[in-house]
Amino acid sequence: MAEGPATRLHEAAPSGEAVYPKRPPFFAHRFCRLLTDAAVAQDIGPEACWLLTIIVHQEDAKRYRGPVTFWNEQLMPLCGFGGRGRLVAVRKKAVEAGWLHYEGGSKGRAGAYWVLIPAGLDNLPDTNCDESPTDICRSESEQQPDGKPECRSVLGRQPDGKRTANAHHSSLTLIPNKRAHFVEPTVEEVRAYCRERDNAVDPQRFVDYYTANGWRVGKNTMRDWKAAVRTWEKNGVDHARNGSGNSNGSPRRIALDPVIEL
Repeated sequence: MAEGPATRLHEAAPSGEAVYPKRPPFFAHRFCRLLTDAAVAQDIGPEACWLLTIIVHQEDAKRYRGPVTFWNEQLMPLCGFGGRGRLVAVRKKAVEAGWLHYEGGSKGRAGAYWVLIPAGLDNLPDTNCDESPTDICRSESEQQPDGKPECRSVLGRQPDGKRTANAHHSSLTLIPNKRAHFVEPTVEEVRAYCRERDNAVDPQRFVDYYTANGWRVGKNTMRDWKAAVRTWEKNGVDHARNGSGNSNGSPRRIALDPVIEL
């Protein structure tokens, strides 16, 4: 997020104390997308991400007029924490990672919270990180001056297809989605995995089937052959021990269409 009076993470008061920052519109939504895009749960855990989500949306509910305040006993059930010790540990992790500002309370005063964005993550572009095309047109409120809707494919990408920041686009952006190249398994690898799962999928038939169709699931290139094995296992496809399958030796069609874990 570019530095500026409306987007600064926090400001220093004359006394040196941090004061609540000014927020841009829709900050909570963009912040939560950043948590996803940057895979923050991998670093600080899902509980800390849930705590941050609660805090930032409470900030939004207050129209970003100031910190949100909670007693520990109030915040614990909202986060699903079974005890004060769990809240303290999760909160500490979020603070130390630079995602949360927390000021402890005292007798008669609840603790104060607001979210932060660590240095290096505040200028990433706000684009989707799933596998769908980024050509989703903006709403009427985000249209160009001539009234035409702008599409993310225009705003978020250069001609070579690389994502880039854009003045009209949100300033919170994601880390490029880098996916490992799919490597076709050998029959032995499939056999070892089937043995590990103790299922009845025929490894040779599995490999032959997907080799013939170009290792595709529906119209998409396969990303995880182990997930495909689990789907065959779940649907009872290609059982070597009971001989299930069509008379021509191919697996039942019904098992090829369901969405599988990729």
